[in-house]
Amino acid sequence: MRISILNKKVIVKQLLLWIITLLTFPTFAQKIVCDKISKELFLEKQHTFHKKEIVQLSVSERVIAIAKSFMDTEYVAKTLDVDTSAENLVVALNKVDCTTFLEYVVALNYTIQQEDSTFNAFLEALEKFRYRDGAVEGYASRLHYFSEWLQDNEKKGLLHIISKELGGVPMNKQLNFMSTHAKSYPQLVASKENQKQIENIEQQISPQEIYFLPQTKIADVDNGIRDGDLIALSTSINGLDVVHVGFAIKINNKAHLLHASTTGMKVEISAKTIAEMVNANKIQNGIVVARLTD
Repeated sequence: MRISILNKKVIVKQLLLWIITLLTFPTFAQKIVCDKISKELFLEKQHTFHKKEIVQLSVSERVIAIAKSFMDTEYVAKTLDVDTSAENLVVALNKVDCTTFLEYVVALNYTIQQEDSTFNAFLEALEKFRYRDGAVEGYASRLHYFSEWLQDNEKKGLLHIISKELGGVPMNKQLNFMSTHAKSYPQLVASKENQKQIENIEQQISPQEIYFLPQTKIADVDNGIRDGDLIALSTSINGLDVVHVGFAIKINNKAHLLHASTTGMKVEISAKTIAEMVNANKIQNGIVVARLTD
């Protein structure tokens, strides 16, 4: 039986995908969890964003371009919690929550900055952003509290928290939400050691000295927020710092949020401005703003 030209192209494409994945898959100490769809999506984004015209964009422009490539991606919570017995480096580009969406975008941007388009480089960047000191060392090494996520990545030189510069005030909050709601976290239910480590980390990072902009000040600093800035929505919930994250995107000179929405259940741009979103939400009380380094 003769194989049609179209079928030959499909076979060649699948073979090429398999070869590239095989050649670029790293030998990490920890287990990598990444399905075929995510590998295909990575290759598509790699092909799109490692072009000269994208590399030469500003960080703001590049981050927005990468983030927009995820538009309409399904919102799915807890994609990182696939194994209660071990912490894995998980890649799920086809299903994101607000934090993993943000992490995938900044990791892809980092590979462009480093001029390394391999899957290995992407995984290393993802591990660098997602874990304390950039290394997977168990469940507690993941940067669960987003204020610590920001501070840890600021120490690594990957971003700068600019809330104070915009007129923010200290958050000064005791963080203990995970340990006081342990039953909501399968890894804490499954392991007393994980519980102990999380409690120790909460004590180390509290009270939080990170600066945030109270909801009444957000609209006043619109001019100081740029496209691609990282936006964390802070909360009045006891023991918790941040309830949602995304990227600022300017529409008619007003900052909106490009995010994985729990309302739309997909990646989208908010109809309301960030100031309007926070003021309309009873549990949100302000924002933390950070900017990626070039």
